[in-house]
Amino acid sequence: MLLGKVRSFKDTWGFLRSDSVSGDIFVGLRENPHLTTLAEGNTVLFDVRKDVRGKNEAVNVQPLLQVLEPAVPSRHSGWVRSFTGSWGFINSPSFSGDLFVGLRNNPQLSAALAAGDQVEPEG
Repeated sequence: MLLGKVRSFKDTWGFLRSDSVSGDIFVGLRENPHLTTLAEGNTVLFDVRKDVRGKNEAVNVQPLLQVLEPAVPSRHSGWVRSFTGSWGFINSPSFSGDLFVGLRNNPQLSAALAAGDQVEPEG
């Protein structure tokens, strides 16, 4: 995976820059359905592949976690990115990156979650 920054993003597509690749790298939500949006200046991890025209395209884009202090202990909705055993990761449009979720700290969850499950705050 490469490290880069969002140079520009509008609606459902934009461009990344990375010291590891020369020029712009196209990024689109169609190729990254787990994302809802990106903002200029976001730091991201991503893989590069060539599109049908031979241009660089970012896939598996993962925004890096931002400081969460303003969010704790607030409530946010999102979706499960992955879940194995008793823990996993949730994504939310409120944050860049992954949020950890575990059954031990969430006794209201009666069973393990599955990738793609929508999650809402309790109460």
